Amino acid sequence: MRSAPLLVAAALSSSAFAQGSFFVARTDEFRVNASTSFNQFWVRADVDAAGTTWALSFVNGQDPILRLYGLDGQALTGNVSCTPTLNLGTQDEAEVCVDRATGNTLVAWSERHGYDGEQMGIFGRLFDPSGAPLGLEFQINQVWQASQWRPLMVSPPSGGFLVAWSGDWDADNYFRLLDSNGGFLTGDIPINVFTNGGQADCAPAIAPDGTIFFAFVDYGQHGGGPGLNLWGRTFDSLGNALQPGEFQLTTPAFTTGDQREPRVAADATGRFVAIWEDSINEGQSWGLAARRFDVTGAPLGGEFWVPSTLAGAQKNPRIAADAAGRFTAVWEDWSSGTAEIRARRFDANAAPYGPDFVVNQVTAGDQLRPSLALAPNGEDVLFTWEGPGVGTDAWARFYSTYQFPELYCTAKTNSLGCVPELAFSGSPSLSGPDDFTLAATQVLNNKFGIFFWGPGATAIPFGGGTLCVKAPIVRTNVQSSGGNPPPDDCSGDYSLLFSHAYVAAQGLSPGFVVHGQFWSRDPGFAPPQNLGLTAAVRFELRP
Repeated sequence: MRSAPLLVAAALSSSAFAQGSFFVARTDEFRVNASTSFNQFWVRADVDAAGTTWALSFVNGQDPILRLYGLDGQALTGNVSCTPTLNLGTQDEAEVCVDRATGNTLVAWSERHGYDGEQMGIFGRLFDPSGAPLGLEFQINQVWQASQWRPLMVSPPSGGFLVAWSGDWDADNYFRLLDSNGGFLTGDIPINVFTNGGQADCAPAIAPDGTIFFAFVDYGQHGGGPGLNLWGRTFDSLGNALQPGEFQLTTPAFTTGDQREPRVAADATGRFVAIWEDSINEGQSWGLAARRFDVTGAPLGGEFWVPSTLAGAQKNPRIAADAAGRFTAVWEDWSSGTAEIRARRFDANAAPYGPDFVVNQVTAGDQLRPSLALAPNGEDVLFTWEGPGVGTDAWARFYSTYQFPELYCTAKTNSLGCVPELAFSGSPSLSGPDDFTLAATQVLNNKFGIFFWGPGATAIPFGGGTLCVKAPIVRTNVQSSGGNPPPDDCSGDYSLLFSHAYVAAQGLSPGFVVHGQFWSRDPGFAPPQNLGLTAAVRFELRP
């Protein structure tokens, strides 16, 4: 059975990490597929521009399926078939994309029966925002000779769809632009200029100004290293190439071994971040490297390693960016010997908010082929993967950002010269363990004190120190600091469990941000300064 406490911290407080919010689990993991007949695999996700409707595609046996979900994991549709008429043979490698303008959803897949005239083709089906079909399946690729496979998609900021794929006899990359209703705006546009050997797995991203960035794998040693190398090319919003040819994505140090499985995300500032598998440079096994680029494709610094867990192999990366320039990556991690899904969040300067964290709850068997969809504001993310269930099933789990409890303001030095220290432990979750505790140390012994809190922060001179909590202020029960017997020293301490019962009694709800600090008596100062004040803490109450 798949169940576990919901509040799982996705990062640790550390000065080595970027300061800010990180992800905590919003739901348990849940089965995506409504039917458990056949195996379910290749699950993918996208989200609408409002961040409220989440579209998931997966392959049921040999047929692509669409299903829509709300933010808390409630299904908005059942399994919706993408292939009501063209369903002979195998249809797989399904991808999903939500139109940024209308909320229409396009599912595209590799068609292996030969409906396009020869071997494999790229087909799709369009759905409205409720999941109702807008017509039947249709062919996306124009060039039909040989095989076309593995579509990858993105929606331009102004709406519509970009569908990219690999094709021809020895693999070349193509893309095509469609409007929001599935109408074609271009023919097949070639991406790579160098055609010796194979060029495949073309991953697109689109900047706010419409600039299209592609990353792809070159199998032909095109001036790079001896193995598989990564190349890129940019196009304008109409599909016109902005360089005469492709450019190498990596520095010379990252041309040894193989670089493969690239994926790219674009943020609202016009930057791109690419992530990929690297075979040897990390030194352990397969690792995951990333590099950022500006809107012209010029690199913004060198490569950096994405995971903090480096043992074993890390594979199948996926990446998404939000409107503030932050980005989140997810991948398969093999450090424990079986595959689990790990993720990590970075700020707009590529500094991690914390170490990587395990997404899946069930650890028996391999959890594989992750995907993610990130709400535009960056506050909610849906991770998906395939793993053991009734056979193999499609799984998903929602996470939301959480502002880690943080200290602010300045403590008042007491009459003995000690600076009170404020700390916290546990999590302010209303459904997890009842363990969120606030503590003040380095305070005068055997003195009365209280913790008081309010809805916001301020900085007002008060009693020789700083009042850091905005009114209206709520005072907790008086307590003694204890500590050593007289005379006065700094051995006292205060501790308060901000319990579930206390939160309920105060009528507080998840999402409320508490601001508070400790006050105490300090007779070593003359009135009205005969008091002590710690620094302040702010923390968000979580579900």
